[in-house]
Amino acid sequence: MTSPEHAPEADPAGHPPSAGRARLRGRLAAVGALILAFGFLSGLLLLIADDPIGFPLAFVSVFAIAFFGWFFVTTRGYRRLLGLPAVLLALGFRFTWAFHHKVALPVLIGVLALFGLAARYALRHARTPMHVARRHARPAEPAQRGVLIINPNSGGGKADRLRGAP
Repeated sequence: MTSPEHAPEADPAGHPPSAGRARLRGRLAAVGALILAFGFLSGLLLLIADDPIGFPLAFVSVFAIAFFGWFFVTTRGYRRLLGLPAVLLALGFRFTWAFHHKVALPVLIGVLALFGLAARYALRHARTPMHVARRHARPAEPAQRGVLIINPNSGGGKADRLRGAP
C-alpha cells in the first residue's frame, strides 16, 4: 500500500514508476508503426500494379528533373538551354502522373507521415545501449600527461624540427 508520503521512488531495476506505462505505449507505437509500414508497402505495390509503366517513369522523371535542372544551373550561355526541354517534359509527366493518382498519393503520403510519427514515438521510449551503459559507468580518470601527435609528412619538415623539442 502506497501513500503520497511513502510513494515508491523506483522499481528494483532503477526505473521510475511511470516507465512501465511509457514503455508499453512505446511498444504499442512500434506495433502501430509496423502495421503502417506494411500498409504503405501494400498501397505502393497496388499503385505499381495499377500503373506498371507510369510508376518507373515517375522515378525517371525525377532523375531527369534533377539532372537537367543541375545542368541548367551550372552551365553558362546557350548550352544551358539544352536541358530545358527535358525538364519541362519531365515536369509535365510528373504533374500528369500525380493528377492521375490524385487519391492514392495523398493517402500514401499520410500513411508514411503517420508511420514516421509512430516510429519516432516508439524509438523515443526505447532504452538504448548507451543509456544502459551510463547507468553503471564510472567517469574516466583525468590524463596524467598530454600527447601531441604530428604527421611527419605534412608541414614541410616542421615535424622533424619539433622532434628535438621537449
